[in-house]
Amino acid sequence: MSKSRLAPLRAAATIPRIELLALAIGAKLTNFLKTQIDTPMQKCYIWSGSKVTLQWSKCEKSLPVVINNRVNIIRTNAPWAMLRYVPSNLNAADIGSRGMAEEDFLHSELWFHGPKFLLDKEETLPEDITHPASLHGEVVDCFLTSDTDSAHIPLFDELRFSSWLRLLNTVIIILLFVVKKSSKAKHRFSDKRNQLLSIAEIIICRQAQLRYPPSETIKKQLNLHLYTP
Repeated sequence: MSKSRLAPLRAAATIPRIELLALAIGAKLTNFLKTQIDTPMQKCYIWSGSKVTLQWSKCEKSLPVVINNRVNIIRTNAPWAMLRYVPSNLNAADIGSRGMAEEDFLHSELWFHGPKFLLDKEETLPEDITHPASLHGEVVDCFLTSDTDSAHIPLFDELRFSSWLRLLNTVIIILLFVVKKSSKAKHRFSDKRNQLLSIAEIIICRQAQLRYPPSETIKKQLNLHLYTP
């Protein structure tokens, strides 16, 4: 059994959101199969090729309305299912969406029989994702920590933004406000949008570096020197 849906034409329909829609459809289909099959299910896996989507489905933080609605559909229809990541080279669904030459398709073991790990022991399943992932600006940091550093308090919460452009435009608006209220800031930053664009990109990158600092090994490999506390 298979089910598909046309991708929406809206510009806001990013790849992770389309993948999330596919996961929601999979959850509904899983719930339907469970009610129709007499044999009880001991375990159920739903596979997705999107790390961002899987992080959304496991996230307990507040998410944008559209994303949150899809996540609720998944949790409502298949709360007992295990959501796991499948690499692209083992994902049979990619064949249907990306296409394949006729001769290769007719002899495709992956399409007609699925990935081989489904027939093996559970220990051979692809490694599950255990860390945050991002794709095309969709930030999905979904963990909390009690170790805080007052010197590195974020200037803004990038987790609230669904795309890089929205985050970038918001930082530019903040800079425009600061420049308007402070003559010193205007002298330092300028009030030209093209110049503020570069400054906003630097601010976002610096905050990302503070949130996810390089390890000591990487610092030594890249010969990085700390100039600011």
